[in-house]
Amino acid sequence: MKATTRSALLSVGLTALALPVYGTLSPVAQAQQMQVQRIAAVVNDDAVTVRDVEDRMNMLIGTSSLPDSPDTRRRLMPRVLQILIEERLKLQEAKRLNIAITEADLDSARRQIETNNRMPPGSLAASMRQKGVDPASLDKQLRSDIAWAKVVQNSLRRQVSVEQEEVAAVLSTLRENLGKPQRLLGEIVLPFNDEAEEQQARALADRLGEQLKQGAAFSALARQFSGSSTAAVGGDLGWVTEGQLDPELEEAVSTLKPGMMAGPVVSGGSLHLIVLRDVRETKRLPPEATPVRLSQLFFPSKGGAAIPAESRDDIIATLAETAKGCEDVDRLADQVRLPNSGSIGTMKPADLPPAVGSVVATLKENTLSAPIELPSGTVVAMVCERKDADGMPSREDIERKLEAEKLERLAQRTLRDLRRKALIDIRI
Repeated sequence: MKATTRSALLSVGLTALALPVYGTLSPVAQAQQMQVQRIAAVVNDDAVTVRDVEDRMNMLIGTSSLPDSPDTRRRLMPRVLQILIEERLKLQEAKRLNIAITEADLDSARRQIETNNRMPPGSLAASMRQKGVDPASLDKQLRSDIAWAKVVQNSLRRQVSVEQEEVAAVLSTLRENLGKPQRLLGEIVLPFNDEAEEQQARALADRLGEQLKQGAAFSALARQFSGSSTAAVGGDLGWVTEGQLDPELEEAVSTLKPGMMAGPVVSGGSLHLIVLRDVRETKRLPPEATPVRLSQLFFPSKGGAAIPAESRDDIIATLAETAKGCEDVDRLADQVRLPNSGSIGTMKPADLPPAVGSVVATLKENTLSAPIELPSGTVVAMVCERKDADGMPSREDIERKLEAEKLERLAQRTLRDLRRKALIDIRI
């Protein structure tokens, strides 16, 4: 059966199933019932009705401080329909992968919303109704969000890896930028796939910009409209060091003062609205005062733990060739049972013996030092992590951020592919 024929039959079938008995309704009520059950779009084998569009529109307006006017609804409709189409695609992909969304998942998501908004437990549904919003509309959105999060974690995450060289490159860039300001940023990201969607996204961005200037909450609009993973946290990008953003975004925020907004700016196939919330300076510490997390091997020259110089040199040479990080140093320390070896925690080079401190102060991370001679023996050291300045992230923080960025890009690309391959028939 041809796709278009299947779509037409699906439309007829769904419409027939959706129509109630109208004998007891007035002509006006009958017309209204028929209108809301009319199909707005068919997504593969699923339908999006006009009622779905109107319910979501009510939720967006009710929770985003947007004016409820015909003009607002007209401007929002293309974006709302796009969101609902993408939600159908996400649910279909989860179903294909046999991923289930349980009532416990929904309860957890509702509780998280209440926590994020400082609401009493169990008050979300009543709060939605007070705003004229059907809680079932929120549940539909949450079901899609949960399904996609499980798709990303269960199916896409294994395709993403972060190399230590990437982490080191980010750390190097951050160190070069020490002394430059850090910005606390928020974002609203409106993705588009073609010129028509870009025009729709730009119209929505202009409308959101107007509402933000009139006092609408940025975080509320980000939660409802942003296509980025940061939507879940109100668009919060956290502290970003100057030079970390894409060039076009960097240029846009470079002249902002706290409280100001830039955009819409085109970057990476999306329109961006960026708000600057705060600015702080990073401070470069002198090398001897910069805390470091350290591992070492100590070879005593006397006593029962002393080993021959030739064996000591062989161990050091082998470790220098093979060790990629402090875990390798710690593992060898356990194997050879050397005293005062392995991880020795975090300390300032100035607090170490002078001969060791002077080497550690400038030693690159995950690089084994040359042998350092002390009166009591010989030591080789490795810097696991350097706390360069206030506000500098740890290696683990950087690795998590890089992984999240890669996963976000992969998820967006996967969603675009699903949309490209789908049979989508828009009726309104």
